[in-house]
Amino acid sequence: MKCPKCGNKKICKMGNVIKNDFCCDQCGDGISYPNKFMFNILTQLKVDFINEVGRAVPGFEWCENYRYDFYFTHNQKRYFVEMDGHFHDYNRERNNDEIKNELAKRHNVHLVRIDCKYPKLPFEYIKRNILNSELTNFFNFDNVDWQKCDEYASSSLLPKICDMWEN
Repeated sequence: MKCPKCGNKKICKMGNVIKNDFCCDQCGDGISYPNKFMFNILTQLKVDFINEVGRAVPGFEWCENYRYDFYFTHNQKRYFVEMDGHFHDYNRERNNDEIKNELAKRHNVHLVRIDCKYPKLPFEYIKRNILNSELTNFFNFDNVDWQKCDEYASSSLLPKICDMWEN
């Protein structure tokens, strides 16, 4: 496969690409576009959140071997947000989603799923699905800089981390 950003070529199994998306060894940071997109939105909205919540996070031992993309509280209610990409179409992932739905429900955490199975251009597709989600019931997205979300999600954190290390 060839990276669309830097042109780096990489041999990889199609199953890994489907499950984990294509991650360039040269310019990628291993974090999906949808997750970086939502990370930036929640940051702009000044939401106190935790990303990549699993059993290693104190208070979430009940998550077992599953991870949720984002966690926050609002009006004394607890929420998870899952950015559902293409791999959620496969049987194993569908089963994992059902288990995660049940675990969250059993522990009184409302689960919001955002469809991120974009056909070609992720920006407009994901933005539309966020604006059509129940997140609009308690967040005002009027002041979100959507272009900034796209730029953040399209960039790699690796060069930024390297610059921080050098300085």
